[in-house]
Amino acid sequence: MRSWLTRFLWACWAVIVLLVLAMHLFGQRWWLVGGLVYAPPLMWIWFLVIIGLASWWMERRLAWVCLATMGILMGPIWEWRTHRPAFHPSVWQSPRKLRVLTANRGDHHGHSMADFVIQQKPDVIAIQDAIYRQAYVPGSPEYAGLINQSRVGEFLLLSRYPIVKTQLLLTTLPPTLERPRNLQFKAARFEIDWDGQPVAIYSAHLPSPRQYMRNLARHPSIEHLACLKRHWAEHQALIADLTERIEADNLPVIVLGDWNQPPIGPNYRQLIRKLQDAHTQAGLGYGASFPGDWWNPFTLGRVWMRLDLVLCSRQWRVLRSEVEPESETQHCAVSAVLQLR
Repeated sequence: MRSWLTRFLWACWAVIVLLVLAMHLFGQRWWLVGGLVYAPPLMWIWFLVIIGLASWWMERRLAWVCLATMGILMGPIWEWRTHRPAFHPSVWQSPRKLRVLTANRGDHHGHSMADFVIQQKPDVIAIQDAIYRQAYVPGSPEYAGLINQSRVGEFLLLSRYPIVKTQLLLTTLPPTLERPRNLQFKAARFEIDWDGQPVAIYSAHLPSPRQYMRNLARHPSIEHLACLKRHWAEHQALIADLTERIEADNLPVIVLGDWNQPPIGPNYRQLIRKLQDAHTQAGLGYGASFPGDWWNPFTLGRVWMRLDLVLCSRQWRVLRSEVEPESETQHCAVSAVLQLR
C-alpha cells in the first residue's frame, strides 16, 4: 500500500511538471494546455505543497524535490522579482527620463486611480476601453499636467508633451462559418514630441478568451472547443501583425496595453522578441495586474495574471516598473520609468 501511494505521489509530481513545461513551450498554441496558461501560478505551488506534505513520512526525497520544484517555478519560470536594479543617483537626475502609465479602464467599478497617478507622476498615460463611463474624467486634478490629449477608437492618450500623430491600426481577420464578415481588430499608434525627440507609443487591447473558455467549461462540446481554438489562432495572428509593425518602427518605441496574454508560451516570446518587458527589467514580485474584482481561493483573493504590460525597444533603459495596489477594479494600472540611452 505504501509503495503504491509513493508511486502515485511521484506520478502527480511528474504530471504537474510536464503540464507547466507544456504551458511554457506551447501556450495557447496547443488547446490541451491553452486554458491552463490563465490559471493562477500559485495553484501549482499549492499542489506541490500537498504532495510534499503527503510524502514527507513516506518518501522524503520526493518532499525535497517538491520544494526544489517550487523554487524553480516561483523564480525562473514565473519570473518572481525580489529586488530592482540599483542605479547611480545621477541616472535619476538625468532629464532623459520618461514616465509612462497604462490602464485598461473597462469594468473599473467606479474605482479611481487618482492616488496611483499622483504618486507616479506620469508624463504619458495610455487608457484602453476609454469609451466606458467615467473611464477618464476630464479636469480631474491627477491629470492636471497632461494637457495634450488624443483619442482614436477606444484608445486615449494623455501626454505632457505634444502629440503630433495619431493613427488607428487595423488588422483584418478572415471570415469564418460563425462570422461571415471580416473582423477588423484595432490598436493605436501615437507619436509624441518629447523635447525634440520623436517617440512612438503604441496602445493595444487584444480580445479576451474569457467568454469562449466560460462557454466550454459550462457546456463542453466540440463546437465550443473549436471556437476557443479559433480564438487562440486569431490571437496569435494579431500578435504577429502588431509585432511586425512595432519591429519595423524606426523611432524609440513604447508599447502599452492589455494584451490578454500572460507572460507564458511562444506568443509572449514573439511579443518580446525585440522588446524589453519593464517588469522583468525593473519590477518587483510577479507584477500581476488582473483580476482585481475576482476572488480566487488559490491566490487568497490576490490578483494573479500579468496581462497589462509596459514594453519598450532596446533604445530605452528601464529604471523602474510598478503596479497599482490592488482594488476593486478589474485591471490595475501599471507604470514604468524609462531612460533613453
